[in-house]
Parts: sequence; structure tokens; C-alpha cells
Amino acid sequence: GIEDKGEFFGREYLTEKDRYNETIMLGLRTKRGIDLVLMKQNFSVETMTYFNEEMHKQTQVNNVVKEGDFLQVKEEKKMMTDQIISDFFMV
Repeated sequence: GIEDKGEFFGREYLTEKDRYNETIMLGLRTKRGIDLVLMKQNFSVETMTYFNEEMHKQTQVNNVVKEGDFLQVKEEKKMMTDQIISDFFMV
């Protein structure tokens, strides 16, 4: 606490699944989207296989689009962003 000058902020250690879900949630909520280069650098082959399969499904149903090195929710699907994010989540 403040009086004893102890550590105020604790540390949070996230599993790869937690980091992946957080990256999906934050990335797809932005106009820029998910940085696909950073995804490859930061996640295991298994996680990327899962992501790529879901990206393919979401592209097929026209929910997301790849713009350069970024994956974005299509403008006309913005109202469905929460559902799209949920579909990408690893549970």
C-alpha cells in the first residue's frame, strides 16, 4: 500500500491462449485491425493454425478482410464485431 511503500501494481501473467484472445479482442476493435506479422512473431504454430483456420472461415462469410499485413472487420459488419471476436476466441 501507500503507507508501507509496498508494490502497488501486481503482475499479471497471461497464458498464450489469454494473450491470443486479448490480441484478437483489441485488434479487431480497431480500424487498423490485427497485425498479422506480429501474430506470427508472437504465437506458436498451433495457435497460428487455429487463427488461420478461423480467418479463412470469417473471410469466406465476408466478415473480415485482409488489407496488407492487417486483418480487419469489414465496414458493413462492424455491428457484428463482438460476435466475430467471439468466433475467433480460443476457449
